[in-house]
Amino acid sequence: MWLTLLKKSVFNRKMLLVVFLGTAMMLLTFFYQGYMKPGQFKLNMDLFSAYTIPFAASSFVIFCGIFPAIPYAYSYIEERSSGYLKFIQLRMSRKTYAFQKIFFTGLSGGASMLFMGILIFAWIDWIALDVSPENIQPVFETLIWKPVIYLWGGRVVFALKCILLFLFGVLWSELALMISLIFKNRYVAFVLPFLIYELAWILIPVNLLNPVFLVRSDFDAQTPLWLPYLIDFVYIAVVVGINILLFWRQKKQ
Repeated sequence: MWLTLLKKSVFNRKMLLVVFLGTAMMLLTFFYQGYMKPGQFKLNMDLFSAYTIPFAASSFVIFCGIFPAIPYAYSYIEERSSGYLKFIQLRMSRKTYAFQKIFFTGLSGGASMLFMGILIFAWIDWIALDVSPENIQPVFETLIWKPVIYLWGGRVVFALKCILLFLFGVLWSELALMISLIFKNRYVAFVLPFLIYELAWILIPVNLLNPVFLVRSDFDAQTPLWLPYLIDFVYIAVVVGINILLFWRQKKQ
């Protein structure tokens, strides 16, 4: 059962589509912004400078709230509408079903963002130069990544950013599941998480608490390195807790 759910949630066509679109959106920024030309495979800048191109110059961060939910988060509505939900709950307890739905929804959303991060960071690692004290823009030494900025030529920072992308994917896929449990309407469940993401970007004045800025977490060096991760974990715990309560309420009905 777990292997089947892993295939349904992570290794599916929707995941391929989402990863392709998200990666293409970032990758093409190098070309339509004029940083590279077709056939060019090297960029005369350090890894961090190259990283800002897809994550700051493209529209990816603006729209990435859409991606995590697509591979699996809406499966609850599909299973409910098709009658599969009643069938599967004859074979397992509601508690087990709820746990599996919450777990694999988060895993799917996190994996979607992680796969994009790995692909785009691999591309940047191929085309750009290692970070070193002699090869870095001074602004990057003033950011939160300062304690680890030179480790492995800057690649430790990329690994930490992959974790942030994974946590972001978990959060917004769980949020989509929460909306699905409340409204039970596929269109509302698709649109509302994106609207919440955009409204949070506009309305949350503290950058450290704003999900749009948490994707990159390029805060100043006075910010503890662990703090963005803690904030993501708190957000995830709150949304997962709400999902558990919503499943429990359905059990009581």
